[in-house]
Amino acid sequence: YVRSRLARPPPPSPLELLQEFYAFCPWRLLVCCGLMSRVSSWDVKHRAIAAFFEAYQTPTAVLEASPEDVLKIIHPLGLFPTRMQTLVAISERFLQMPVFQVGLDKDLKIYGVGKFSYQSYQIFCCGAAI
Repeated sequence: YVRSRLARPPPPSPLELLQEFYAFCPWRLLVCCGLMSRVSSWDVKHRAIAAFFEAYQTPTAVLEASPEDVLKIIHPLGLFPTRMQTLVAISERFLQMPVFQVGLDKDLKIYGVGKFSYQSYQIFCCGAAI
């Protein structure tokens, strides 16, 4: 159970990719990717995601949060109903799966985790070279 939730992040790059800030935890990395998708401003993404993790440090905290409180934090990112659904789906699966795995096929698919999030997970948490 625990080993499937441990990340193996690559060494930091000079690019300051947001994924690098959260690669130490697969749940945080996937949430980060879900929050940053379709947002172009690095500053807006960075501030909103950092504020989100300051308020909600665990999957359980997200599941216990009121959507209105989450909205106050991630409002600058837009697309709130979809993002909230993604946050809940990632958090539930992270807590429920006996061995945490992410994929694009039906059995391992998590709502809101597409190719970008999946590849980020593979690179930054699993050490895969894609």
